[in-house]
Amino acid sequence: MFRPREQRTSRLDKVPTCLDNPPEAQALPDRPRNCTPNSGAPAPRLFSSLSPFSPYNHSKCSLRSAPSRHRHCVPEAGKEARVDCPFLEPTEEEELKEENVVDEKYKLKPPKDLRSKFLQMMEQREIDKVKAEEEKLAEEQRLRTLEEEKRPPDELEGLRVHAWILLRAGERKVETSLFIEPSTGFFYPLDTDSYCGIESVWNHLNYWVNMQDSSKGIGNFDYDLSNTQNWEHFLIGEPINWRLQKPKDLEEEEVRDMYDEKHLDMPLSWSMRISIPHDVLKKRFPEGTRTTFYKRTCVEEFAPYVAYDGMEKRITRFDDFQCTKFRVVEEYFNNRRDKLYKSINDVETNLVTDFFADGREDSVIKHVYHKNNDLENAERTIFFNSEARYDALSKIEVEPDKITENYEKRDDRLYYRQVTYTAGPEGSSETTTIQGVRRPILVGIKINDLHVFFCGCPPISEMGEDMIFRPELTYGYQAEIGAKPIRSLTLFLLFEEQLKEEDKVLNSIRDIEIQISEFLLTRAHELAFTKLDISLFNKEQNLDFRSGMLEKEQQQRVCKEKEVEEETDYLAPYLARSGNPNHLTYQQALDAKKSCYDDFKQLLVDRANNIQRTFEKTSDLLREKKNYYTANHDTLTPEEEALYFEEVNDLILYLKTLEIRLQRHKDLSPLRFDALNEYMNSHPMLAVLRRDLK
Repeated sequence: MFRPREQRTSRLDKVPTCLDNPPEAQALPDRPRNCTPNSGAPAPRLFSSLSPFSPYNHSKCSLRSAPSRHRHCVPEAGKEARVDCPFLEPTEEEELKEENVVDEKYKLKPPKDLRSKFLQMMEQREIDKVKAEEEKLAEEQRLRTLEEEKRPPDELEGLRVHAWILLRAGERKVETSLFIEPSTGFFYPLDTDSYCGIESVWNHLNYWVNMQDSSKGIGNFDYDLSNTQNWEHFLIGEPINWRLQKPKDLEEEEVRDMYDEKHLDMPLSWSMRISIPHDVLKKRFPEGTRTTFYKRTCVEEFAPYVAYDGMEKRITRFDDFQCTKFRVVEEYFNNRRDKLYKSINDVETNLVTDFFADGREDSVIKHVYHKNNDLENAERTIFFNSEARYDALSKIEVEPDKITENYEKRDDRLYYRQVTYTAGPEGSSETTTIQGVRRPILVGIKINDLHVFFCGCPPISEMGEDMIFRPELTYGYQAEIGAKPIRSLTLFLLFEEQLKEEDKVLNSIRDIEIQISEFLLTRAHELAFTKLDISLFNKEQNLDFRSGMLEKEQQQRVCKEKEVEEETDYLAPYLARSGNPNHLTYQQALDAKKSCYDDFKQLLVDRANNIQRTFEKTSDLLREKKNYYTANHDTLTPEEEALYFEEVNDLILYLKTLEIRLQRHKDLSPLRFDALNEYMNSHPMLAVLRRDLK
């Protein structure tokens, strides 16, 4: 009865339908004009035997049309076609840039436009011409697409029995009525062209026959089932909740008469209660996977933990209707330890975009790179959550000869840094920092009115601990006339400061390079050894935790059974003093009983004394605090005074608790002594005392 999973498609002529307020519908006596197979066809009939999915669809609709919902089943004629994909193609999020608001008072007037009006007109004409050509090509492409997607001729179009759900507005915050396709669960508006007509509608209350003409489609149908001109009900009487007068507004006799008006009821459900095991329900699909074909799209869905890499959905988009030319592959993941939840692969450009959720140690949220190019200097862009990083790094753009860093909301106002790599001698690579060169050939400094330039800095290999400063390699000028020339010591200090700043920049560049290398190495390991997060409450997947819990429960069960089996023998320590004999003499039994009584009495006295001593110490402490507050309450701060009252309240509560414990101990001590006396009199080892008494 089921189509193979690889060939299953969203075809709306194979499934029954239901509504969400009233009843259901069945095939129409008049075939719609847009569904006529040929002009010489015989009288319209519904070939229910040609659609093996019809009983299956009616069953699915019956399950979805619960008595507590405005939902109805609509059996009728349907069309067979591949529908549009409900999963829209993701769009790039545009970054919102803050616009600087300029005060109109100080806004500069724009310069006068001196361009030729004729030349502007000619340019606009060329732009309009190109735009018209593009619109023409787009229209031709649209017509070709419609022709390609046109349904092939079908002799049984409009003759198949189908059923779906009609969800009417009015309850459960449903604003507009709509159709629900039970085979896919998708929603469709009432004016959809996926269905040819409606013959009847039914639910758990009644059965309505459609009296409206469906030759022009179902878009103009009136779904007010209380209108007897458009819908003829099969069972006598209307639902109670449809009546203008509610039972609470009527008297008891009138309510009884109103319920007696209904002569017939809809038959009860013939099916048994559905019981689905939890492990089967978690799979969602047969064998845990399902493939559905739409227009130019193939959607593969997986149940959780079925795919080893945590994939739950793969959407493959094609350029042609036959689904042979790949365009984009979208993969969606869940429960991955590396926080990857979406990956988009552009097949034409081999550009891959990975999206990560928050929670990674490196704070990466997006990674754009080219597939099959794992080199460190390959073109890629890494986006970070700047708020989760200590350096506020938001983006790194890597190119073969350049690295660009972008920062957000840093305290030192740094927001952009660029490193340019240039070829050095003998094929080595050297870097350029802040749009300069690796070793600065020319560095300029401006301090007040002094401008100084340093030329020809030595390479790192020639710089020792004692660097020789050459003033002749510097030159500058002073804007102030008559100012004294700058001293060589000042120039040297300025030059030394610039070298330290350069070292800081070089260290930051090396840190970024290390971060990129570590990220690529981590991603390679995560892709090679994918790990999934499993909840502690997932019994099906978390086998280690489940086995540990079962073992712990077994240990607790054994301990409880052992406690029940083994009773406490209060006389055991005293029997051990005599060597645990099998039988006690009269004197040994008397000594053991007397020692047990004495120790128990002493235990009760010690407990009472401990409670009394604790009560006295607490009372003294409370008295001291009250005396301290009386002497110093004028100098205490509000915080200290609040702390004092809190401590006093705690001490008073503790004193009351000790008093209750002491009184309870006094009340229970005689009862405990009587219980011990009864235990001694029934102990088998003291039977010799009972015989002598007799």
